[in-house]
Amino acid sequence: PAEGIAQYVRSHRLADGSYRGRLEVAWEGDCRFVYSALCTLALLRAVAGCSIDALGLDETTAWLLRCQNLDGGFGCRPDGECESHSGHTFC
Repeated sequence: PAEGIAQYVRSHRLADGSYRGRLEVAWEGDCRFVYSALCTLALLRAVAGCSIDALGLDETTAWLLRCQNLDGGFGCRPDGECESHSGHTFC
């Protein structure tokens, strides 16, 4: 069952390295979904030994760094599209 959950989470990954919240309609990533996906996959790896090697973490890291704004905080979307928010900075 753990690998099935991991596969479902991976299916939400977009080509730019971000993750979307649902498969239908949603076409853009959000740092909250990235956080949730990476935490879920890390827990599955720790508990059930699921692999996270093929995730493209370099792309995800680059995408997250694009969410960082000039004030050092993070918005939910990259390239200054959203203002910094403490919840996104926590993620």
